[in-house]
Amino acid sequence: MLAGVRQQPIICRLPVVVLTSSQESTEVDRAYELGASSYLQKPVSYDAPNALISTLNICWLQLNQIPSMITT
Repeated sequence: MLAGVRQQPIICRLPVVVLTSSQESTEVDRAYELGASSYLQKPVSYDAPNALISTLNICWLQLNQIPSMITT
């Protein structure tokens, strides 16, 4: 699926955050090879998802500089 996203001109530049339970280095490497912007392990505690979402919001939506829009 990630490789397919990266092949579509309209959405290829969207940040893709992989959220998974795996910490296997081969899976991390493969996600980045396919074009992942970030690879995060799912939090195991009850309150951790809120902190993770808040951090993602700050990073990707408030601090991140985005490129100009792609025209088709």
